[in-house]
Amino acid sequence: MIFEKPKKSGSKGRGLDVSVPKSYDWQLTGISGHVTTAKGEVRAWYVLREVDWEFLSTDQREGHIYNAARVLTGLAGRSVHERVSSMPFAASMWAAALDARTSSPVNDAAWREYLAGGQRALASRSLSATPVMWGVSVGNESTVAQMLASLRRGDRAGRAASRLSADIENLDALMESIGRPATQREVEWLVSRSRGLGLPNPSPSWAAGAEPVDVFDLAGVMDQVEVHPGPIGARTVRLVGSPDRSRTVDPVETHVAVLSMARMEDRSIPETSPPWAAYARRFGGFEMSAHFLVRGGAAAAKDVEKRLQLIHDQKDQFQRVDSRMEPPMLGQAHRAARAMKHEMEEGYGTESTRVYAYVRFAVAAPTSKAALERAQGLVKHYEAERIDLKYMRNVEGAYREFVPGEGISTTAHLRHMPVATYAAGLPNVSSRLGDREGHLIGSTVGAGGHPFIWDMHQGMERSSRSGLTPLVSGLGGGKSTLMGLLSALETLSNVSTTVFDPSGPLARITKWEPIAHVSSALNLLDAAEGTLSPFGVVVDPTVESVEADDAVQEKLRTLATPRDRTEYLQQKWWDARQVARMERSALALDAMRSILPEGVMSGPMTEVLLSRALAQQDSSQYASLADVVELLADRSLFPEDMARTLYESLRQMMEHPRTRLFFNRGAPAQSSARLLVITLPGMGLPRQDAERSSWSVDERLSVAVLNLAAQFAASRIYSGGMDERKFVGLDEAHRLSEWASGRNLFARLERDSRKWNARIVTSSQDRHTALSAQSASKALISDAFIGALDDQDQQEDALRLIGVKTGVGYERTLGNLRSPEGTPESAEYRDFVARINGKVGRFRVNRDVLPGLWELLDTRPKGQDRRHLGAVANELEWV
Repeated sequence: MIFEKPKKSGSKGRGLDVSVPKSYDWQLTGISGHVTTAKGEVRAWYVLREVDWEFLSTDQREGHIYNAARVLTGLAGRSVHERVSSMPFAASMWAAALDARTSSPVNDAAWREYLAGGQRALASRSLSATPVMWGVSVGNESTVAQMLASLRRGDRAGRAASRLSADIENLDALMESIGRPATQREVEWLVSRSRGLGLPNPSPSWAAGAEPVDVFDLAGVMDQVEVHPGPIGARTVRLVGSPDRSRTVDPVETHVAVLSMARMEDRSIPETSPPWAAYARRFGGFEMSAHFLVRGGAAAAKDVEKRLQLIHDQKDQFQRVDSRMEPPMLGQAHRAARAMKHEMEEGYGTESTRVYAYVRFAVAAPTSKAALERAQGLVKHYEAERIDLKYMRNVEGAYREFVPGEGISTTAHLRHMPVATYAAGLPNVSSRLGDREGHLIGSTVGAGGHPFIWDMHQGMERSSRSGLTPLVSGLGGGKSTLMGLLSALETLSNVSTTVFDPSGPLARITKWEPIAHVSSALNLLDAAEGTLSPFGVVVDPTVESVEADDAVQEKLRTLATPRDRTEYLQQKWWDARQVARMERSALALDAMRSILPEGVMSGPMTEVLLSRALAQQDSSQYASLADVVELLADRSLFPEDMARTLYESLRQMMEHPRTRLFFNRGAPAQSSARLLVITLPGMGLPRQDAERSSWSVDERLSVAVLNLAAQFAASRIYSGGMDERKFVGLDEAHRLSEWASGRNLFARLERDSRKWNARIVTSSQDRHTALSAQSASKALISDAFIGALDDQDQQEDALRLIGVKTGVGYERTLGNLRSPEGTPESAEYRDFVARINGKVGRFRVNRDVLPGLWELLDTRPKGQDRRHLGAVANELEWV
């Protein structure tokens, strides 16, 4: 760093001159909080809040646009520096945080490999965050402050912020609807990132945000990157810097090309594709800088008046001097300018405000050739949106425009547009889904790729939301893939996991090597007698589970004495046990009704007599359904002839070997396996559209066993402590909801999943899902997954389930989730739409998430390599 030498004098002098360093040729002079100073100009910086775009209706999209337009209108008379940067996802931090929260994975080696593979996947897919920041002009430093700045060090930006505090507070209030004030750390990061475009992201070591930054601190930051302009006419500039910006390792170089937005055709608002400023996210790896001025209607009208005068002069030139007909385009320009002037003078608010902007895009690559290839790719990328991008000739000057505090290097390509058109750019739209604290499930598909990371228990632990999660998909839509992946991830993390898959393919995940030693498959058709007793599969509630209810907790806080609280709690516990008894009776009733022939079951007295028999029986966990049947033979209790008919029909069904599972007294099977997959192989369910009168004996028994088996699987959530994490997957959910006991099960799971910290995924391939769309509208479902669906009615019902408006084209998206069979893509990934924490987005699961598991989860018939067949088919078609 070069300092000016002290002047010689007769006195002892001042020593070193501590004014601005001579090598510092940047405008930025200080940072304090979210305020910066740059050669007398004061700006306040804000981070724009991410907004959704995918799966929104036109009205919702317009709401985002006009909200931003109203804020821009409020900034009339101010200049703004907009910066869209790129922040690579911190894969190592994700892995470290997940590892810290997972105390005892079931397989240490496999767990380490999963974390390492997740980091490799995150790095290979270039998944990154795209922060958007606005630097809004507040005013200028006072003349005295600028004079004193050269005489003393200190918090120059802080002093300016104090003097303009009232204006800054007003700006903060105005920006509140679309963003928040940036932290000092974020502003410092942006400065360092902008200085080293394309270089590895700056280390946070210097960007501590602990104290104000003055020009000497900034000089040290700016000096860590060297700029090497190319020869005259070069379209790239070479930057050299250290990966950690500390000069302690070998430097890294990058080449940067800068493009400027030129002509842009009129835009439809809102656009059907991603907004124009966010469109580059699909290209990836870019930076954007826009310097724009917002002008109110009166001020903007003066500019249009000048253009009108120029057009008048040209018309006079043609008509009076040259005596020629004016070109048609000149008349069109005249009419457009007059309409624009009228709009500005007579319009209100957003209608009359204009934006004057210089918009630049920067792309970087290790070599100049690669940077130009990427730049040309971005040019072609925007051609599809009818936006023209031009190369900047003065690349070094254009590169400096990205650094906060710097002005524009050339007045070329000034774009002026209505404020709504600029607002419609929405660079802050995001396809982010999930959170950053759980398992890596996949990556989002949409406006930029984000990792889909989801902690399956955060909703219950932090937000007191239900853990009941529908998974709806058609045949081949990926239900088994997603259910198996979620189950394997939970098991690997040592979470108690139960999967109920009647047909049995998901039992294959118990053979996945990393978790095979803690996994077990249970064929219920070979289980002990009484395993599925309707009285045994419903567990009595504990006092602790009753006390954990929010309503009970709120009531207990209002009771004054310990005695009152104890009596109230005992009463609620007795009530909960009574509800459990009623659920057992309902389950037993459904079991008996489902196995009766249609002619007997539809009798007018059938349900009455069965209910009376159940009322005579103790509905404890240790009761027996066979005892209920024997009661029907007691003429003193049931003198009706119909009771005898019911008794004989049920006794006849009890001779079937399969009924021993639920008619006899017994205790539910216990398993210490961390993953238990429950199957019913060979059990044939009737078709849903088949009349009940056509059901065979085996089909009637299968329906009863299916319902009881689902209850048995769900009861596993009560086997551990209330705070212990649990996962339950239930297939064939649509068949369970046909019975009152099945609907009671889902109501109980919805209630108890939160209290018992259980994520419960209910899988169905039918639009008649376990929970109705009405429940979703009441926010009872915060999370849901939708796979490929072909039927339009199914698509509409699925959209209602996740809270997306129907009839606006999103049905087509659900139909396009499926990759064409036989293509390489069909074997490499599965696409889904999800609603996670209330936000809807599309994501992709790739086969490399858990190596070796994908092949086990592929439920398609194994034959020749489909990728090979696809290639042969294409070749034959070409021939």
